[in-house]
Amino acid sequence: MKRLLTFDKDGFYIGEEIVLEVVEPDENQYVADVDEVISFYNPKLVDGQVVEGLTEEEIDESIKPLDKEPSQENRIVWLEQENKLLKLQNQANAERIEFMENLITEIAMKVYE
Repeated sequence: MKRLLTFDKDGFYIGEEIVLEVVEPDENQYVADVDEVISFYNPKLVDGQVVEGLTEEEIDESIKPLDKEPSQENRIVWLEQENKLLKLQNQANAERIEFMENLITEIAMKVYE
């Protein structure tokens, strides 16, 4: 059993599949053992070998910690989204209460007929 890794025309990783029999890989594929560890941030196929597709600067940028405090703009956007969600939840709850009141009224009318 082998892993068949597939790469796009630029050599960047697309996906993989498990194959039961050994196959001859296309130029945009790489065959690896099932237990072979291929650990890259952005795998890239270059001359038949899988290498890191990011530069050191790109890796450093992608793993640096996020700012502890969100910016004022981010806070405003987040609060506006939360406000919109809360309004929708409030409307749904009001509709649910109205439905329940109507249901209770109908049940009461059936009971007292």
